[in-house]
Amino acid sequence: SADKQNRKQMRDLLARKRSMLDNKCAICGSRYNLCYDHNHSTGSFRGTLCQACNKAIGLMLDSPDILRKAALYLENNI
Repeated sequence: SADKQNRKQMRDLLARKRSMLDNKCAICGSRYNLCYDHNHSTGSFRGTLCQACNKAIGLMLDSPDILRKAALYLENNI
């Protein structure tokens, strides 16, 4: 319904505003080149990321499983 869609948009807007108040990347903590990350399937806002982290998770297909494997690879091969 339109009312449900309006509530979702308002929740996303408030989440974006709260996230930007932190003014840093949710992954690495950088305060530069920030952008809004969103779920590509639903369009829902996920958080504020720097462009590097946003690009990195995109290159990993937004897959938590692939990202965990990448982290394990790095931990075991440093």
